[in-house]
Formats: sequence, structure tokens, C-alpha cells
Amino acid sequence: GPDTVGILGQDALLSDIRIIALTAYAPPQQREKAIVDGFDAVLEKPCLPDGLKLVIDKLVASPR
Repeated sequence: GPDTVGILGQDALLSDIRIIALTAYAPPQQREKAIVDGFDAVLEKPCLPDGLKLVIDKLVASPR
């Protein structure tokens, strides 16, 4: 969760790792909070492989 994102963000070796939140349900406010907390993206279950690949491709293509 947010605590782990904070820990990873403080470590110079790990701070470039992109983090995707996976949740069963995320209303818009919760999605926005996850991004503010440091997650790079939010996916809702069920997450199909094509949807995950799309998000990963988008994150890899964009600068941090």
C-alpha cells in the first residue's frame, strides 16, 4: 500500500520502479488518492492481460 510506495520512493536504487495499484473497486476519489500517494496507475479487478499490458506499455513509454 501507500507505506510500501513511500519506502520504495526513498530508496535511490528502487525509486524508479513503477507501481500499479490493483484493487477490487476504486471510486474516482480513491483512484486520485492512490496517484497522490505515489502509485503510477490504478487497475481494478478483474484485470485482463491486455489491460495490464496497455498500462505497463504506457508507463514504460512515459518519463517518471
